[in-house]
Amino acid sequence: MRRVGEVLPPAVRGRLEALAEPPGAGWDDARQPGRRVRRFLRARIPWPEDGGADMPPAPAEMPALPVGGLPVLRLGYILHLLPFADACAVALACACACRELWLADFVPAERNLGLAAAWAARALPGLRPWGGASAAGRDWLAHGGLEGCLYGAGLRCLSRRTLLGGAALLARCVLPWENGGPCGQVRAEASGGDAR
Repeated sequence: MRRVGEVLPPAVRGRLEALAEPPGAGWDDARQPGRRVRRFLRARIPWPEDGGADMPPAPAEMPALPVGGLPVLRLGYILHLLPFADACAVALACACACRELWLADFVPAERNLGLAAAWAARALPGLRPWGGASAAGRDWLAHGGLEGCLYGAGLRCLSRRTLLGGAALLARCVLPWENGGPCGQVRAEASGGDAR
């Protein structure tokens, strides 16, 4: 049986191994700004699938997982916490490890006209456009939010549903496969996180 690490590009494997802790680690740590808000939002995502795994293993352990070994994997409001290229690497590894991937995260408020979206993306802790703690959130929104991450990871979106009045998106994704391997490369790896 093939392992995820065998089908990932070397640069993506390196990014996963360099991540110190799993996405969402310290989820219940009240000292972290925005943890309560993200936990509150995540609990209210209308996940279409029951019985799916909610969190991936530690990024360094993902390459050892069997390709397609998990039926459904769900990530909510986690990827925006990471540098954009790392978020793309985690999304790609998760897509390789499962048959169906559900992602929920923020989209740039500038891309829609909903007042709720503009308020949520600018007002939620960790995504404010000021302060040192929001650097990853600003980078996430500057690269197109979840839509930019889907493109950067080379994922194909099968369905989309807006959340929080358009401030966030719930996307059902799969990784295109051809000849037993993922099609193409991760677009974010070549330019150090700039998905083009």
